[in-house]
Amino acid sequence: MSPRLRAIEKIEGQGVSGDMIIDVHTHYIPPAYLELVREEGNPYGRHVTKLPSGGPALYGDNRLIPLLEGFHSVEAKLADIGKQGIEKHVVSPPPFLFHYDLPVERGLEVARFLNDEAHALETSRPDKFVGMATVPLQDPESAAGELERAVTKLGMRSVEIGASAGERELDDPALTPFWETAERLGALVLIHPIRPPGRERMGDYYLFNLIGFLVETTLAAARMIFAGVLDRYPALRLCLSHAGGMALWIQGRFDHGFRALPACQGIIERPPSEYLKRMYFDTITHRPEALRYVADIVGADRILMGTDFITDVVVDGGTAWCKW
Repeated sequence: MSPRLRAIEKIEGQGVSGDMIIDVHTHYIPPAYLELVREEGNPYGRHVTKLPSGGPALYGDNRLIPLLEGFHSVEAKLADIGKQGIEKHVVSPPPFLFHYDLPVERGLEVARFLNDEAHALETSRPDKFVGMATVPLQDPESAAGELERAVTKLGMRSVEIGASAGERELDDPALTPFWETAERLGALVLIHPIRPPGRERMGDYYLFNLIGFLVETTLAAARMIFAGVLDRYPALRLCLSHAGGMALWIQGRFDHGFRALPACQGIIERPPSEYLKRMYFDTITHRPEALRYVADIVGADRILMGTDFITDVVVDGGTAWCKW
């Protein structure tokens, strides 16, 4: 299988053709957002600062993120698209811009701001960019309302959320308004890790990212399956980032639990592996053999091209590298 899988069109209505190579997992920090948080002490809990080396960085969520040009420069992104041989980037906020830690009013305010900026980027270069929405998932009613606005007013057809919603897991009944709205609108929901469990044990070697992010995505998928979320919303369209974390690799354990353990029974009627086949997965595996396995399990029509290009980066002595 080619490492540049042709993306199947899953985001209708945005001028995206199924014959185009589309990167559905790229992150964008609007320059206007950096102006919004430039001063320390601003109400959004993020601020522009410097690396030890003197380069620009964004501090927030207890992380120092180098402001590489690929994050915020449209010119750099256009150059990257050309180098990649990809026609379009579907741009979404990096997870430290979800702002689930803010009060509801502030969270909604910044989500609307980011969505308007992503829409403006798409409008300025519809041949190269597609905007993906973000919502204040810490308040499900506000999240549902902002998703409604993003789809009906801005023309967006996809939304990125965290693999957890503040202190809530994604199977929490409180999220019902969001899931109902996402299903009704037909929005593709990209689930991205944000708060990996056991992070206190993964501080060294950037393991919170290399391992923890995959664990959280797997946890979110398992909870949604076993809790019956996909049964309640049969038309819900979910995409698991980073090729689903570990979910497909351990689906046999899920199925075994469903058959043998009372704690895994009584809610869903089919094996968890059948629900995984209803989801979509991006291509971020870093090994062609792994990507082939994903395709063998769920089928190539369930795989969306994604690179995570210019996203979570490692800071070491003032240097940084992107994951792709």
